[in-house]
Amino acid sequence: MNGQINNQAYYVQILFLSFPVLLGIIVALAKPLVIVNWTDRLGQWGTTKRANYSGRKGFLSYFLRPFFWGLSKIDQWTMNIKSEFTRSGVRVSAYMYFTGIFAYLAITVTFLIVAALVVLIAIGIATSLISEGGGSSSGYTVRKKKVFGGDYTEHHDSSGRKTGTSEVKQGFFGNKYVQNYDETGNKAGYSEEKEGILGGKYDQHYDTEGQKAGYSEGKEGLLGDKYTQHYDQDGTKTGYSENKEGILGDPYIQHYDQEGKKKGASEDKT
Repeated sequence: MNGQINNQAYYVQILFLSFPVLLGIIVALAKPLVIVNWTDRLGQWGTTKRANYSGRKGFLSYFLRPFFWGLSKIDQWTMNIKSEFTRSGVRVSAYMYFTGIFAYLAITVTFLIVAALVVLIAIGIATSLISEGGGSSSGYTVRKKKVFGGDYTEHHDSSGRKTGTSEVKQGFFGNKYVQNYDETGNKAGYSEEKEGILGGKYDQHYDTEGQKAGYSEGKEGLLGDKYTQHYDQDGTKTGYSENKEGILGDPYIQHYDQEGKKKGASEDKT
């Protein structure tokens, strides 16, 4: 059964491909003057249009110029056939083959152009989402192991230059805090987790002299989104940070000023 269907499909294809030749033979034998006049006018029309479009520019002209060139060349190449009916039959076959091949190529080229535009647009959207998602990078961190045991975090700016380190320490009374160092290893302040009067926890920041320099507190938005609110020591909001995820799933921290404008992002590259 499948073999019969395949044979039928094969014969249909042969008939379809040979139809222009059969039609041309019929025209040559039947000698219809209407078809003769039509093929003559079509060739002249192609020659005229080819001249009109020779200097034009534009997307459509790139398709029409070769099409009219083909029509005019078929008219020119068959001009020496003496019998007008045979000439008309050859032209009918040639016009049909040329038009079919040209239409196939034009559709293919158009499809490739559209596909390329879709890819470029997709790349542009992805690039825009990555840029929009992460903003301008303000740096990154890398967690490392100390030679004699223990961990610390190394901080870098967006160019990769080391800007300092931070390390979890334990105070005399067992309290834990994060000690910050500059790029040369000098202490640059520290942060310590505290508990407010109402039981809420926050991170108190201190400068190199041990004076309070502001604090940060975990918050939850109206829609359940969590973020870290930053304050100066007077309690004035100075900005906030929010955990985000890039288009490729890589986590980062987005920083904002208090008006919601992005101030950069940082990520953990450990």
